[in-house]
Amino acid sequence: MRTEIDSAIESHKAWVRVFKMSLEQIGAAGIDAVAAGDYRKCALGQWLSKNKASLDPVLVDQLNAQHIAFHLAAGSISRQINEKVPRAMIALSIDRIDRLSGLIVDILEGLKSKVFPAESGRA
Repeated sequence: MRTEIDSAIESHKAWVRVFKMSLEQIGAAGIDAVAAGDYRKCALGQWLSKNKASLDPVLVDQLNAQHIAFHLAAGSISRQINEKVPRAMIALSIDRIDRLSGLIVDILEGLKSKVFPAESGRA
């Protein structure tokens, strides 16, 4: 399970990197706002759906709430980019997904420490 949680963390971080790169490199096609806003389609969402029954329910509820908020914000940013809203106008929304992403990683680390308490605090 530890490696699965680590994989979920890395998958989430990779999704964020790709999303932010797409914000910088958008072309005429724009960004798929529906896909960006769908928390069930990313690797973390699929992993969470598959594993939530075997994890701490309080942390799963927190993770689910932050993950949904993250994707709602990503979908909103995508729509604004597609509507050609100036980047400066959406900077706070981009900062918000960074904060939400950090919370998601923190909760996943908390899940890992619940599953493997003897290893918590190790680098």
